[in-house]
Amino acid sequence: MKKRTVYGSVTIRSLILLTGLLPLSFSWGQSDSETAVVKRPNFVWIVSEDNSAEFLKIYNPDNPEGFGVSMPNVEKLAAKGLIFNSAFSNAPVCSTARTTLATGAYGPRIGTEFHRPYKLATLPDDVKSIGQLMQEAGYYTSNNAKNDFNFTEKTKTTVWNDTSKTASWNGRKADQPFFHMQTWKDTHEHTLHFPIEDLTTHTNDHSIKNMDRFPIYPDTALFRYTLERYLDNHVIIDNKLGQLVKKLADEGLLEDTFIFYFGDHGGVMPASKGYLFERGLHVPLVVRIPEHFKYLLADDMQDAQNARLDGFVNFIDFAPTLLKLAGIKPSPQHDGRAFLGNDVSKKSLATRDYSFSYADRFDEKYDLLRAIRKGNFKYIRSYQPYYPDGMFAEYRYKQAAYRQWKELYGNGKLPMTQSAFFRPKSPERLYDIALDPDELHDLADDPQYHDELVKLRTMLNKQLKSMPDLSFYPEAYLLENATNNPVAFGQQHKGEITELIDIANLQLQPFDVVEKQLAALLKSTNPWQRYWALIVLSSFGHEADVFIQSASTLLENDDNVLVRGRAAEFLGIVGKIDPVVTLGKMFAEAPSDIALLELLNIATYFHESGGWIFPETLMPERRKALSVRALGYRMMDTWLTARWKYISTEN
Repeated sequence: MKKRTVYGSVTIRSLILLTGLLPLSFSWGQSDSETAVVKRPNFVWIVSEDNSAEFLKIYNPDNPEGFGVSMPNVEKLAAKGLIFNSAFSNAPVCSTARTTLATGAYGPRIGTEFHRPYKLATLPDDVKSIGQLMQEAGYYTSNNAKNDFNFTEKTKTTVWNDTSKTASWNGRKADQPFFHMQTWKDTHEHTLHFPIEDLTTHTNDHSIKNMDRFPIYPDTALFRYTLERYLDNHVIIDNKLGQLVKKLADEGLLEDTFIFYFGDHGGVMPASKGYLFERGLHVPLVVRIPEHFKYLLADDMQDAQNARLDGFVNFIDFAPTLLKLAGIKPSPQHDGRAFLGNDVSKKSLATRDYSFSYADRFDEKYDLLRAIRKGNFKYIRSYQPYYPDGMFAEYRYKQAAYRQWKELYGNGKLPMTQSAFFRPKSPERLYDIALDPDELHDLADDPQYHDELVKLRTMLNKQLKSMPDLSFYPEAYLLENATNNPVAFGQQHKGEITELIDIANLQLQPFDVVEKQLAALLKSTNPWQRYWALIVLSSFGHEADVFIQSASTLLENDDNVLVRGRAAEFLGIVGKIDPVVTLGKMFAEAPSDIALLELLNIATYFHESGGWIFPETLMPERRKALSVRALGYRMMDTWLTARWKYISTEN
């Protein structure tokens, strides 16, 4: 390859200030004689799937002999760059997290919050993926090879110039800058779906003597073996990363390229991926600074070597960061802000201490949660607190350690710390992450922390209402009414969503304070007000027995099957109905597969909490097809089959 000229930093800095580098209409299709080529940085995102920061030794610097796997090639990147101590995925699961990366926007605002959507969301014209924005500015974009987005492409510009298992930057034109995303699956969840026989037939390279570092887990041979295998997988990732960096160096591109190494969300030891704990959100992030473009950074970051930064970085910030470094006009639809640039100093970055995260449907498992991290304090809001985190999801329980953990719980062999995953949750939880990194000690009821609780509760409600958060409608309703333009739908219904959030928050007050309000809501002409009032009743349980008759009336007469489903949920919790008979009549009335899945989630709750068995004869036929299909549509048979197999047998 022809060696490219390195331009002087003074000239480039002037261009940055005067022109923002290049207009968006600049085309790399023009010849050098037609257009003066301005050199711009390349970008490579290297992603290891399902990977929490805590599993890397580089994140345990104060104890060289302590926990974590050594990744020499990642450490070489850090030697010429930055280690972000507080980098967070906004969602703890693949498709939702990657969609946030691609769009720079919160999933619940743009309708991409459900993992494996039944129908892909169509985004408005001004919400474009980072790949599209970079292409329009003249970059060659390649992806090897995982997209996993929750939205459909809707412009002539595809997300990538090349997305395949062989994709690289080699397809670009001479002197064209590139953005390449490289994903490796060697740490992905499926790699821990090994047969139990492996404990005796396969030896791991790492050796774990005990599980003291993770007090939520039982200290068993299987858990130790699973963690060992997971750490071994990190070494595979590191070796591949080293080969990719060598390729950049061999082609003379290394000092022209910003390299970002990070995980796409938290790791896959149990109770991590899919959950709003730090182990599900806190990701490694290391950025190598190229010599030829270090001037694009603030003065105190240009010559960084193993520089550790504590300021919070979120996935919504990644797209704005690339645009800023590439000199591209920022998108007004981005919810984040750049964390690198000539005006982002270490001091200014250190002031960033806020992260918002969300968890919705995870395959066939429904559970609505939101969280705020502000400094060292973490606030988790559970809107259906009677659902335990450990509710069955077929793919999760392919991991033998998950199955053993649940079996030990069922046999009463776990202490409270290790059994909490399988018990109902509190509507509000508060943790001091500095003192309690494993989120074991809930401070929500501690008077000493009341002011902190109220502050974070207020902050979360402001976040949800300002977006607004679409998940306060059932997914089945959004499917029929919002997916053609979720952003516009949210803005049109912002007032109603605010009301639904306020109704959901009634569960945070004493029952006698909200009783009259709930009575009025159960008679509302708005079905989603009735829907949320019933969920609030379920969270109160027997405290709300006074509403048994009102709920029974809704169960018999309401014209919305999901409202009737929530009435059945409450009445089942207080022991007034047979859930099998009552829900069994509703399954065939569900207007869509996704509505049926929500009803089956309620059935799964009764199966686990009360041992109710739902015969497979109750299973109806599949529902109508969709014109725009997504992976969730193709997986629906798997989800329905898994749910029926689980709730129709003793477990």
